[in-house]
Amino acid sequence: MINANPQNVSKQTTTQHLNPTQSPEVKPKLEFGTVQISVILGIIFTAIAAYISKILWDKRQRFKKASDDFRSVFDRAIYILETKQFCDREVLREEFPVHEKAMIQFRDHLKARTSRRCCKDWEEYKQHYENRTNVPILCLIGTEAIDPARIDDPTHHAEVEKFRRQQILDHIKKLRSYTK
Repeated sequence: MINANPQNVSKQTTTQHLNPTQSPEVKPKLEFGTVQISVILGIIFTAIAAYISKILWDKRQRFKKASDDFRSVFDRAIYILETKQFCDREVLREEFPVHEKAMIQFRDHLKARTSRRCCKDWEEYKQHYENRTNVPILCLIGTEAIDPARIDDPTHHAEVEKFRRQQILDHIKKLRSYTK
């Protein structure tokens, strides 16, 4: 029996011309909303990532500025301690209040764990400041000698002065290490 419908005949011949061993390829239809939803989700994800990156970048910039300010507060004391013949007590009396103000501003920019370590090192520096500056005048002579047997030796006084300066520099170095 021959099919008299010409449409059926053309479909059969078209199918046979494609590939007689394979069935015709059927492409899945994309629905109208599928592409738009993935584009919208991509835009939302990108916007959130950009927002978070901006917040982290701004926070880092604030930390860098606070670090630079904190580090620079110690420059004068370091210069005096390394270059001038000056009593360490005078440097502490003049510079410690400035250092303290800078510390109060800087510690807010540190993470909790780092802040605790920095505050511990600050307390050691503060204790050194108090021990060196809160000394009665009559006791000053006795506090400057490390070795009482060498109290009349002029080189001993130079060694003591160098030792005292180095103590302050060590405290400052510890505190400045938190600015990295």
